[in-house]
Amino acid sequence: MSGFFQLDEQRLHAFESKLADVMPVPNLEKGWDFYRREKVLNVQVMDGSAIYGAVRDTDIYAVTLDADDISFSTCTCSYKGYCQHMAAVYYAYCEFAGESAEGAHNRLLYGGELVSVDPSKTEHAQKPADATAVRPEEWLGQMERLHGDVWRQCRHSLHPLQAVLSSLKGLSKTWEEGLRRLHWMHAIVFVIELAEKAYSATDSYNRYYYEMAFARMTEPWVNHYHELAGELEPGA
Repeated sequence: MSGFFQLDEQRLHAFESKLADVMPVPNLEKGWDFYRREKVLNVQVMDGSAIYGAVRDTDIYAVTLDADDISFSTCTCSYKGYCQHMAAVYYAYCEFAGESAEGAHNRLLYGGELVSVDPSKTEHAQKPADATAVRPEEWLGQMERLHGDVWRQCRHSLHPLQAVLSSLKGLSKTWEEGLRRLHWMHAIVFVIELAEKAYSATDSYNRYYYEMAFARMTEPWVNHYHELAGELEPGA
């Protein structure tokens, strides 16, 4: 990823709000899939007001997102309107700018506003005075109390669980590395258990679609779990 500028905070908030109004939900989903599969080849911001990117699909398409007037946004694909390639480039821009692409996706799907937070003001809120105040064997119980019913929101999609995973990881992101790794592994296990609850409650008519969604959504979570597990040092 490369870039010369970033969108200022006010422009970014306004653009995301407009994007949520005009982007069809199926294109948000497809764009998220392109982003996750690293189909966005590059992204950059020019003049502080336009995001440029390239996306590999059946061909390589060039995307321009005009942050001042979204109606001037373009893509070289044949779709007439706001396409999945535009959504993918926006997610890639969020990652490039240090924002959460997953958070942006959930806001666009379910509502909510982008909030910029000063880490120096939230460090103590995110990190207890003693990181082991809640013992590891109690983490899953704590997660259940915080988010145990979210699986009920997964009637048509498992996307609500992405916000849960991001929230849980955020609780320990300032912890000591080894403890944070263990907490994130617990968080992944917990969210996959919620996904299994949502899947088991699916009626037989929709079971096929849930099988596809379950496999697609949980694969990166499982892969991340294995990466974290590979970093463990049992001897230590």
